[in-house]
Amino acid sequence: MTRSRIFFSFFAMFVLITIYSVQAMAGPGSCEGFDIPQKDGEADWVYAVKVIRQNATVYENPTSSSALKTLDFDLSLSVVKVSDSRLQVKKLSDKKPLGWVNRSDLLCGFKPLKGDSGLEQKFYIKTGTEVRGDKPSTVKAYASPDLNTCSGKCRELSRFSGYFVFDKLKDDSAYLLSENYDLDYNTRLVGWVSKKNGFIWDTAYGLRPKENLIDESGNEKTVCAYSSLNNAIAGKGCQPILGGDRWYLSEHRIPILYIIEYKRKSFYKVILIPNNLIFNKSNEKHKIITLSNENLKEKNDTIIEGYIPVSEDVTEDVWLTSEDLLKWIELLENIGYMSYYSTKKFREALIVGIVGSLEQAIRKPLYEYTDESLEKFLERKGSLPVREQSPLFRYSIDDLRDKNKVPDCELIRLVHWLDRIRQMMSIVALGEYRPTFKTEKFPGECPSGQNIPFISDIDRKPFRNSDMSYSHRFQKANVFWVPKEFLP
Repeated sequence: MTRSRIFFSFFAMFVLITIYSVQAMAGPGSCEGFDIPQKDGEADWVYAVKVIRQNATVYENPTSSSALKTLDFDLSLSVVKVSDSRLQVKKLSDKKPLGWVNRSDLLCGFKPLKGDSGLEQKFYIKTGTEVRGDKPSTVKAYASPDLNTCSGKCRELSRFSGYFVFDKLKDDSAYLLSENYDLDYNTRLVGWVSKKNGFIWDTAYGLRPKENLIDESGNEKTVCAYSSLNNAIAGKGCQPILGGDRWYLSEHRIPILYIIEYKRKSFYKVILIPNNLIFNKSNEKHKIITLSNENLKEKNDTIIEGYIPVSEDVTEDVWLTSEDLLKWIELLENIGYMSYYSTKKFREALIVGIVGSLEQAIRKPLYEYTDESLEKFLERKGSLPVREQSPLFRYSIDDLRDKNKVPDCELIRLVHWLDRIRQMMSIVALGEYRPTFKTEKFPGECPSGQNIPFISDIDRKPFRNSDMSYSHRFQKANVFWVPKEFLP
């Protein structure tokens, strides 16, 4: 590989990650406390802000108490000047400012809020099971966080729908939703929804039964979901879920909340969305069944929490936006270039590449956290989804520098493995193909690298059905469900 190509790839990656990092700065929700850059007394901010409260008041100046006019919910505006409590705004097509609006009535974040996991928050709508006439019950999205104001701006949201969260009340009692992953002048907000009308999913892991799940008689097996932990422990009240490649037709997986350990047994705490995720074994034509009345007797929602035993019969997929997938591919390509260095410089070059790439991606320095595993650092600071017990990110920077903890032979295996992971993720990014490969043990001995798989003979093949894909639409965003084993 020529130096010019390496330089260009590094430069392209730097530009790409810098763009993403600037975007990632947006995300605290409302403009209250949001740091808007200024230059020569004017706001130096090219992004749109949106009105998040119907009839938001416009004032003459930063301290005035008399109203000039009011603004409609979801109106897109440009920021002209900045004060501590208000922003001077104007419509995009106007030269003259409208006036000053309270920061708390405007949205500055144009990316979804991130939860404790460091990943964007999604809100799934749950509604009552009753049906009024021929119309299923719906949830109202309001034009103001008081959950009372409509003024013709309210929307009716149906059950099972998922949205991105862009703001929330301080007591978490209501959330501001959008169908879009990125907000700009042309995109729209959905409205404010009560916490009781849905649930937050802010992890990246979803569950599905494994493909080729066949019993001894050659029949397709199912995985059991249970409505309570006691039922899961006792194996009582199984709700069967089919596996197979049919899941590649769906934009849904079973959202994993966390794992519960009980008496040496492990269970996934999950969200069950019956008409999308529970398949009818006896009537494949319709594919859908609902949870039994017994399992719903203490619930009035069609979305319920459930439990699935941890076993070899299930597969974890990771929810990635198209941007996240592209960033991973670029980061892995950058790290892979380190294999061109001599053995003497290899370790430090690899560490420099990892640190530089991650710091650019999350715009936070690693220097204070060199003794913390990279997996925990990324989880706390918020960045890309990382597989649990990653062969690389389970280490800290200090670990990687220590030849006794991570010998040279393991580093060489890690770089080889990361390059294969990059190839597989590049195939996934195409959408309509799936990677095929062989997994073997690395030849030779390595004290701490025995569990790193040797992946060879990578190729790609189309899915069995042309409608199948890793790529799906989540509202107006393009997302990928990537098998966890494909992630670094």
